[in-house]
Amino acid sequence: MGFWETIMDVEIIKKEQNTITIDKAKGIVTKTLGVRPSSDNQPVLLPEWFEAYRKFQDVNPYVVRVKKLVNDHTFTMEYIPNIGTVDKWLADRKELNPTTNRIETFELIKCITSNLTSSIEFSKSMGDGCLWVNDDIHIHNIVVCNDNSFRIIDPDSWVMWNSINDVGLANDQTYIKIRNMSRCINQTIDTAYDILRG
Repeated sequence: MGFWETIMDVEIIKKEQNTITIDKAKGIVTKTLGVRPSSDNQPVLLPEWFEAYRKFQDVNPYVVRVKKLVNDHTFTMEYIPNIGTVDKWLADRKELNPTTNRIETFELIKCITSNLTSSIEFSKSMGDGCLWVNDDIHIHNIVVCNDNSFRIIDPDSWVMWNSINDVGLANDQTYIKIRNMSRCINQTIDTAYDILRG
């Protein structure tokens, strides 16, 4: 759950440990990462991560576009006009024409699976021992745009993982990371199906 407040047409959401400020008039969302309760650590946004994400957003058209790294804990991104997250949208779609639902479902699955394919392609461009993965893909991190297209939000879910120099270990770890992301993608698709099925 989160806390919502609107001040002068700017919406402020305090969700879990993060603060998200939405300025629809300027088309900008500002996200500040807070201290993680489980570790008392505040995530640090490295310039290398930010530059990697900026390149990645040109590879995967489904991800939200970041704008500026404000400091070690805050960044800005585009505001995507939307009708809500996929879970809420799917719950309202049950009564529609099955053909329409099927086409939209294909588009949703294409968006979800783009995480895996674009991650692999982008990782290949990063050089030996680097892997770019989404550690938090789920149905709540995908929004339905006003035109019924889909976009993946939460840029800080994408992490740049660097392996150690042992090639055998790096291959094992790469396999595990990709497998875990695939598992999350499958769970996201299953969740979408379960919501549609009722």
